[in-house]
Amino acid sequence: SAAADKKGLRNEDREVMQMLSSQNAATIYINQEGGWHHNSGFEPEKVAYKVGPYANFREALHAIAEMRHGGAKQPFTLCVKGDIFLDEPIVINNCDENGISYNEVTRLVITSYPGTRARIIGGRRLEGFARDTFNGHDCFSLFIPAVKEGKWTFSDLYVNGLRAHPSRYPAEGTFEAVTTENPKRTALFNGSKWFIAKKEDIKGLNGIENATVNFYHYWIDEHTPVERFDPETGRIDFKYRSTFEMTTEYERNCSSDFHYYFENVAQGFSKPGDWFLDVPNGMLYYYPAEDGMTPDGIEVYAPVSGKLFVIEGTQDKPITDIRLSGLDLFCTSGDYACRRGNPLEDTVEYLASDAQSVCGAWGAVNFRYASGCVMEHCRLYDTGLHGVSIEAGCHDIRIENNLISHFGAGGIRIAGGSAADLTTHIVIRGNRICHGSERYAAGCGVLAMNTSYDEISENEICYTDYSGVSVGWVWGYYPSSTSHHNLVRNNHIHHIGNGLLSDMGGIYTLGLQPGTVLEGNVIHNINSNHYGGWGIYPDEGSSYLMIQNNLVFDTKSESFHQHYGSFNTVRNNIFAFGGDHIVKISRPEAHLSTLFERNVFITHGDVPIYDLPPKSMQSNNNVFWNADGKKVLVFDGLNLADWQKIYGRDEGTVIKNPHVDVYALAKKRIAKFAIVDEKEF
Repeated sequence: SAAADKKGLRNEDREVMQMLSSQNAATIYINQEGGWHHNSGFEPEKVAYKVGPYANFREALHAIAEMRHGGAKQPFTLCVKGDIFLDEPIVINNCDENGISYNEVTRLVITSYPGTRARIIGGRRLEGFARDTFNGHDCFSLFIPAVKEGKWTFSDLYVNGLRAHPSRYPAEGTFEAVTTENPKRTALFNGSKWFIAKKEDIKGLNGIENATVNFYHYWIDEHTPVERFDPETGRIDFKYRSTFEMTTEYERNCSSDFHYYFENVAQGFSKPGDWFLDVPNGMLYYYPAEDGMTPDGIEVYAPVSGKLFVIEGTQDKPITDIRLSGLDLFCTSGDYACRRGNPLEDTVEYLASDAQSVCGAWGAVNFRYASGCVMEHCRLYDTGLHGVSIEAGCHDIRIENNLISHFGAGGIRIAGGSAADLTTHIVIRGNRICHGSERYAAGCGVLAMNTSYDEISENEICYTDYSGVSVGWVWGYYPSSTSHHNLVRNNHIHHIGNGLLSDMGGIYTLGLQPGTVLEGNVIHNINSNHYGGWGIYPDEGSSYLMIQNNLVFDTKSESFHQHYGSFNTVRNNIFAFGGDHIVKISRPEAHLSTLFERNVFITHGDVPIYDLPPKSMQSNNNVFWNADGKKVLVFDGLNLADWQKIYGRDEGTVIKNPHVDVYALAKKRIAKFAIVDEKEF
């Protein structure tokens, strides 16, 4: 063309420019190092003037939206090469600043360049560390001008693919307080805004006013910056009021007691893997986690963005058919406070924790008003909050065969909306969800709130600090039109709890859930703090559940515990080696709570089978056995015959050796689950 001639292009350049276009190509390339916003995007490397990759997602997505607007209907692949560093999330929504509808960005696969795994990073790499000494320890240090100038700060740090832990004081254990604003046990939500520290605990401790106070109680962990510190009285005021009561009745040793520690204080910098950010001086200090580490041999990232992807349509125009495949996604910020109140009425209050499961926080990858979207074969790790969040108005979203690890809160959060914004038909299958709750202990492996017709199957969920799978979000018997017909099947859920929080289950449910089925799951090693390390835990109002063919063993508390509920069927399960009993029902009710039939209950030592109100349950044709060869204690010291005679329960039940090795059976079952192979990553 004349324009090309004016630019002095060679004939071969002109031929390349004419070769590929939206009419004859379907692959767009991004390369942050070698890309340019004026490029065509149809080549992975620069081959001619304006012929090469885009430099970022914003340019590429805008180009695809324009091509769709111009009539290109074919599926597109957005191929990413190398590392992509983000200062803000990649947003796919309904429109951009020029009015081109991103709703047209559909039938799109975002994946890595062939033979590579692209990395999408929500922060910056920190380089130039030098050997130093800080708080009496040999370490690495780095001056960060942007921190000193007040342009950037961060509260998460990732070193060699793992979360580094902020300096902690005391290094081990916790402190007790003299008193709190509300020191007596009164009501769960009677939180406190301040406490008075013991003077011997904070004597000589510098930087309290810049620290964060952390504490675990009940089933949540709370975190708040210090707002004010009075060294004369030892009073420490919180920036965020505690969600739950903080009692100082320590002699009772109950889950409401306030046990705390500080983070981000210089004197807490004392253990391998610690880090401390001296904001006024712009200095970052890192205590090498392993011998042999060198300043130039570590790979360090600090987050800038709290999210990587936001895929969000509207109620009338959802985003459709976006597929994330074969990507490495990591490094997001975990800064978060629970918001309560109505912003329209200026009544918003921020609290130190959500009431359960870090339920209000977002994910690194977020879907809202989206349908037909997929995330598959991705490695998602080192996130500040949840890994994935699927929110209101989502349908037919599939999260399959991913490795989701080292997440700050939960692995996957499904947070459906009201009846007008239903979230349905979500599939969570074949994922390995592990090593989570690293910043917020109350995060679940999979949290499914106000959602229906979902399938959570063949996942491995392990090494998190709270419930493995949580389904339902209506307490008690209040009717719900949003939580029902969910399937939790063939998951391997193990090493949950780790003794930090209370009141948890390998699988946890809430509310009326007609059509919901929990089946074929292998659950073991559930460990709580004060109470409530249960295998399967139908909590308040859980009703109409079918719980069958599960294998549950080695739990701190019971294998199965129902708080209260109605008309649940529990059959064909193997429940073994509960710590307190095998089965527990907490609340007596006038109706049938649970029916137990054809289960195998294996106890040991002097652990009884039941702790429950007999009139609220029915049972028949079960097998009882004590693996230690001792007498089987059924209920309140009764043997089976007396239990049957006095209460008329367990007709057809026998005491008989089932000849089952639960550990061997677990391995056999798990081998059949189609969980993603970690070697893929």
